[in-house]
Amino acid sequence: MKILKITIVAGFLGLFSCADIAEKKKATCNPNVECCNGAGQCGGNNGTISNNTAGSNNGATNNTTTNTNNQTSAPNNGIVENVCGDGKISAPETCDGNCPTTCDDGNVCTRDSKSGSAANCDLLCNVSEITECIDGDGCCAPNCGAQDSDCQSCGNGIVDGNESCDRAIPRGQNGACQTNCDDADACTSDTLRGDAASCSAMCSNTRINACLNNDGCCPAGCGAGNDNDCQTLYGSACTSDNQCGSDGICTDYPGGFCTKICQNNAECGANAFCAGGVCVPSCQSAADCRPGHACNNFYGISGTKTCSLSGAALRKPGTSCTRDGQCQSNFRSAVCIDEVAFPDIAGGVCTTSCQGTNDSCQKGASCSVDVNGGAICLKPCVNDSNCRQGFSCVDRGNGANVCFVSADGNGDVGDPCSGIHDCSGGSSGLCLKDLDGGYCTLRCTGNTQICGPDNCVGTQNGESYCLKSCATNFECRSGYTCQDTGTNFDSCLPPI
Repeated sequence: MKILKITIVAGFLGLFSCADIAEKKKATCNPNVECCNGAGQCGGNNGTISNNTAGSNNGATNNTTTNTNNQTSAPNNGIVENVCGDGKISAPETCDGNCPTTCDDGNVCTRDSKSGSAANCDLLCNVSEITECIDGDGCCAPNCGAQDSDCQSCGNGIVDGNESCDRAIPRGQNGACQTNCDDADACTSDTLRGDAASCSAMCSNTRINACLNNDGCCPAGCGAGNDNDCQTLYGSACTSDNQCGSDGICTDYPGGFCTKICQNNAECGANAFCAGGVCVPSCQSAADCRPGHACNNFYGISGTKTCSLSGAALRKPGTSCTRDGQCQSNFRSAVCIDEVAFPDIAGGVCTTSCQGTNDSCQKGASCSVDVNGGAICLKPCVNDSNCRQGFSCVDRGNGANVCFVSADGNGDVGDPCSGIHDCSGGSSGLCLKDLDGGYCTLRCTGNTQICGPDNCVGTQNGESYCLKSCATNFECRSGYTCQDTGTNFDSCLPPI
């Protein structure tokens, strides 16, 4: 029975290679170097399983393997380190226990092959891109079109498969194939890869960082000394200061406007002059100007022609607006003081900053200086009829009347309000929002008569305002009481 069992085991082992036995027995044999005995132990090269030689000692058998080439026999019960099957990747192995089961990367436009084997721990996946136009291989390679039957999905109006775009999608819509990668930024290198015919067109816009002459770009850190593109190009379009030279700035003018701060014409150099504190380009005709601009007298001043927006579509100072881009600029920041941020200004108002003089504003606008020294361009006027609803013609202190926000509502002194438009009083009317529910009033600084029967009361900031006069609490609105304000009559105010 024992002999029969040994014979069956030996015959069973003969159906498998040495590597198969090593795998089944989880032995640490190297199939290229060793073979295995019937117990799954490692032995010598190309050996045959031999009978036991030395006698047994406490039941342990000292097995040896005899080389078929009659070479020196080696013990087969040792463990060989750093070999295939030990779970450790050591040269020249490429994997060990973690070899990939497939080399298919799921991309129909690559050829996937393998070399070596998992059994030898040297399996490698090889992937190469398909560039040929081959019918029926499932891939529409770059630059292939109708000559490749696999490109039929290209042109179906859907970006699918390995497409980066689809030629049937109209230009300007998501997924449309690019034909021009120019992003209008002189400081990027623009490259078109692939093409629309194979639905593989893609744009690459790489930022330029090197200081190079005559490439139209002045990168950050470059200057006139190492890049001749860093000379300020007055009036040119821009999106950032570094496009305007080492000493230039890019203003919020529509499309951007390269300029620099100046005190006089000499600081601007040739073909430019200083106006309103900034350098602007001089011109002789529209041919000297960028698209969408005309050569006009600067703010209407004869003999100082410059390039400015020719579009009358942009709104002048004093007109209504909801966003900055709707307003004309004097080559500085064009601003819309919108109604959302400033509820007192119904409909919003276009304006720009100025230098305290009217010639620093656009043609047809006046520079208005407020009590804090701030100056903005507003619409000039002769009387209230020149101003839109919510504005009145007032003298802001620089000799030119302008249309300024006014109280054109019906609220009398002491009435509740949410903004100046709820109150009456024109240019003198105000809504004191800090008081509970708001408080319509009139500014009476230097003109106490404007309050009529009400009280003109001074405040700590030096301004005086009209407060509703009263004798009893019954004459005040709900939530207010009649209080002593140091005047001939008491005034209606919220409880202290």
